[in-house]
Amino acid sequence: LSKSSRGSSPTVVDFFEDILVEVGDAQSISKQESTLMARLNALASLIQKISAQSSTDALGSKSFLVLLDELGGGTDPVAGSALAQSIIEKLISISPMCKLVATTHSPQLKALSINDERFECASVLMGNEKNPKFELSYGTTGESFALEAARRCRPSLPDDVIDRAAELMNGDDGDAADSLRQYLSALELERQNIREVTRDTEETWKEVCEYKSDMVSKIQTSRMHLSRLESRLESIYD
Repeated sequence: LSKSSRGSSPTVVDFFEDILVEVGDAQSISKQESTLMARLNALASLIQKISAQSSTDALGSKSFLVLLDELGGGTDPVAGSALAQSIIEKLISISPMCKLVATTHSPQLKALSINDERFECASVLMGNEKNPKFELSYGTTGESFALEAARRCRPSLPDDVIDRAAELMNGDDGDAADSLRQYLSALELERQNIREVTRDTEETWKEVCEYKSDMVSKIQTSRMHLSRLESRLESIYD
């Protein structure tokens, strides 16, 4: 996600003069286009369109919203992720008014927000049974839960297929992508701990403020009683 200001409540969506979307699989036998080529052709056209419109916008005020789904697929994962990253970097560099939302399972793209402050990550929260809750958690990368999805498919995949997949994943500890996933998981855990500490601190601060307000109220009440008592004593002795 390209970074933009976001308030806690209420939700505010910017106004965009043009919304550009690239989703789905547009491969074509008649055009001799594979999934990858069809996607690259579409993205190249999208870059040209934004570049052309931005070049004729003297004030630089024309705003774009670009929605991209599952970048980096259809080819070798490393090469696909590299192409995807270079494309989204190009898109947001064309115009400061271009906002981008991209979905991906690529660890490399998930880590982009760590090294580039122009981007921010978010993940879809999962329920106890690893079902999507369709709620976004900002600042977290999340896992893909491919094996959990495989266990829920209908008709069911054979257990030995899923067990073999888990075995292959666990045996790939030396892989760079796995190392990156471990780093992102550790980072996400650290962020979760920070959020919990922040929440506890805010609750404590709220309690302190309430206690302070109560004490101030009691002090003011005591002063009023004291003032009345002094007035009565003065009237008695006068």
